[in-house]
Amino acid sequence: MSLSLSNHELQALRRSYYNLLAHFIHMDSAKEDFIDGIFKWGVQLNFSKKEIYDVIADPQSIQFVDPKNQLEAIEWVYDLVYMIYLDGKVEDIELEITTEYAKRLGFEPHIVNDLLKAIVTAPYDGIDKEDVKQEIKQIISESLSR
Repeated sequence: MSLSLSNHELQALRRSYYNLLAHFIHMDSAKEDFIDGIFKWGVQLNFSKKEIYDVIADPQSIQFVDPKNQLEAIEWVYDLVYMIYLDGKVEDIELEITTEYAKRLGFEPHIVNDLLKAIVTAPYDGIDKEDVKQEIKQIISESLSR
């Protein structure tokens, strides 16, 4: 999958990435595989390896920020699911990372699979990003009302 993102979208992904990284480097029980997967996403988002290593070496340099509202949390989960699909491959560890993070944001684990399906099938269905985001908001809204 190519990174055909606007500057605004790339910056949103980068902010989500840092928040994800902050969440996991401050967890005592974070799996090494999780950090490896997060590192891979950082490289795919054009962070330098040094930039990522510096943060990992000094975890206090970044702090996790809770979402201001449900809409922002939705956007963050969308960003993470998008990161999974950056290389066109979906690995189990990526789904584990995203599911764990989505739970931190207050979502049920099945949401990650629903979001991934919406993102992956959108290009084949001729659906643009904004329509996908609307579909995702609907999926999450329905899950919250259960």
